[in-house]
Amino acid sequence: MDNAGGHTHGAYRRNRVPVQSSRCRRWYEPGLLLIGDAAHAMSPVGGVGINYAVQDAVVAANVLTKPLLDGHVPTDQLRTIQRKREWAIRIIQAFQTQIRKRVIATALRAQEQTIKTPSDSSNCSHSRKPPRNLYGDELSTLTEVDRSVCDRP
Repeated sequence: MDNAGGHTHGAYRRNRVPVQSSRCRRWYEPGLLLIGDAAHAMSPVGGVGINYAVQDAVVAANVLTKPLLDGHVPTDQLRTIQRKREWAIRIIQAFQTQIRKRVIATALRAQEQTIKTPSDSSNCSHSRKPPRNLYGDELSTLTEVDRSVCDRP
């Protein structure tokens, strides 16, 4: 962090937010209901986390409106909300896990198929900047597709 309390570019790169997917076993206690990320943290895969949080809130509003107006929310009403939402959460999290595994497996296979950067690229007909990852770090390898750029006459 810099002196003003903001993050510097280097600090941001070192402190990446971990991706997680998890669920509380129980989303409620007497007088308390967890919804959204508080009840079930979602992976960013598919970008559906906010949609599921809003769906939790809609179900909670539908189930709890009358008990709240009556001034008493029985615990079984809170249990009902979890029961109505939990199956959908389990399905999307399983889907996200499968997609993440496939993406990671594909990335690892691609990494195994990379080749070393040619030490003498004087035969390149153009100036080529070294490849960089999403964080701007220079990569030391090129894939077969990238190497074909330097194979032009």
